[in-house]
Amino acid sequence: MNFLRIPTEIIDSWQGTLNLIAQLMQVSACMITSVSSKTCTVKVLNQSNDNPFLLKERLPFNKDGLCRQVVDTNRKLVIESLDEPELYHEMKCYLGVPLHWPDGQIYGTLSLMDTQSRSFDEEMAIFDHFHQLIEFQLALVYEQDQHEHALIAIDRYQQQHKELTSRDALTGAYNRRALQELAIAELSRTTRKAGCFALVLLDVDHFKQINDEYSNTAGDAVLKHLVMSLEGMLRQSDFVSRFGGEEFCLLMPEMDATKAYYILERVRKRILSKPVEYNGHSIYYTVSIGLSLFETGMISTVEELLNMAESALHEAKQGGRNKVVVATLDAQEEAAYGVF
Repeated sequence: MNFLRIPTEIIDSWQGTLNLIAQLMQVSACMITSVSSKTCTVKVLNQSNDNPFLLKERLPFNKDGLCRQVVDTNRKLVIESLDEPELYHEMKCYLGVPLHWPDGQIYGTLSLMDTQSRSFDEEMAIFDHFHQLIEFQLALVYEQDQHEHALIAIDRYQQQHKELTSRDALTGAYNRRALQELAIAELSRTTRKAGCFALVLLDVDHFKQINDEYSNTAGDAVLKHLVMSLEGMLRQSDFVSRFGGEEFCLLMPEMDATKAYYILERVRKRILSKPVEYNGHSIYYTVSIGLSLFETGMISTVEELLNMAESALHEAKQGGRNKVVVATLDAQEEAAYGVF
């Protein structure tokens, strides 16, 4: 538990508290230590010329060490006359109590020492009051840490939930809503940079025939195979989305028409040559692809881009399927007027 960081404002508060305790109880040394399985280290101490201890000093922590006795017994320890004062800068007496986190684990000790042998009976109420105050501050640190961990857990859950709700359950590709959000963001970003990006619609040819000949499960296998092929051939910065049925949409940031066409041709040929193996059958299939390009000043909305890609996809289908068609300037003008 001592891996928790004690905030600076708490350390500063402890400093003032220890100075006050030392003054009220008239002792040379007043300190807060943190303990681990092997060490007892001075964390904060009162500021006084009579205090010989140093910040971060390690105190004896063998079985006879004072802090060790407090930790092992988990209770207050009072020694009016020390047997080995040389181990503690010639201090002659000791009063110590364990400091606990709210869950019961020990943080360290609150310890007083003085150069004279003495009893602490008359000032014990003062000591106990400040002991409670310091443990209350430890509780604040603990609760803050728990709160931060809860916020992190909530944020992680929300991110996972958002990721799940933005994905197509069958293929793992982004769903239509998520892709549209990504495309809107990309359009805004590309407009600011005066760049370009590609938006692509891709459709599996004769998909109903695959379902009818092999089964709907075989059709599902084809769709999964397609997404795996796309994600394997496209860049990490590209996005694959299932728009519905056997139609998919690709968002390709910072992509010009020539490069996009070259990549999509590779994708088309790869799919053509790599069948889906399903229940002993090699299922060959093809795809038709419509490519539209966003360039600053030419297109103003994602809907226009989708209309252009839809027009190019329709042309690919009408032209015999299994091909890539780039949206023309005429299609761009028609998309701007909402023809499609």
